[in-house]
Amino acid sequence: MFEIIPYVKNERFCTLKDEILEEIFQILVKENLLRKVFIAGKVFTPSDFVNFCHAKSGCLFFVWEQKPSAFFWLEYEYEKAIWVNFCIFKDFIGGAATEIGKLALDYLWHFEYNGEPAIESIAGMTPVDNVMAVKYAQRIGGTPIGVLKNFIYDHYSNKYVDAIITEYRR
Repeated sequence: MFEIIPYVKNERFCTLKDEILEEIFQILVKENLLRKVFIAGKVFTPSDFVNFCHAKSGCLFFVWEQKPSAFFWLEYEYEKAIWVNFCIFKDFIGGAATEIGKLALDYLWHFEYNGEPAIESIAGMTPVDNVMAVKYAQRIGGTPIGVLKNFIYDHYSNKYVDAIITEYRR
């Protein structure tokens, strides 16, 4: 059974130690996921990944089933709208990945603030040429709603690429 672990780090508390984050970084490297997940080229080293996690504290979630399975994080929060990003590790590609994505979205839909839903709209942005990720977004319930031309910077090809915008509904 998958467990979602919110990543929180502050002066008194931390849900995952930096050493564990560094181990997760090594999985990203071993599975050649850095280039896909961090296409803009902002994460290259274990230290970069740890700093990324620290910066996303409260908006980053790890999915675990005896070992790291996936992680997802939120970006660009506007009122009750958020953008979500996913990374699924290779041992969980397939049916488990679909289960993880649906679990993550359900988890987000159940956030509340003052007894009301905290999130009303979830969207995702995927490079058009990342076919596997585009199909994954659809498998977990996303609907492509448009393409933004030259919207995502691809550090590795040193050019801007088109992005598919995906909408998720309850």
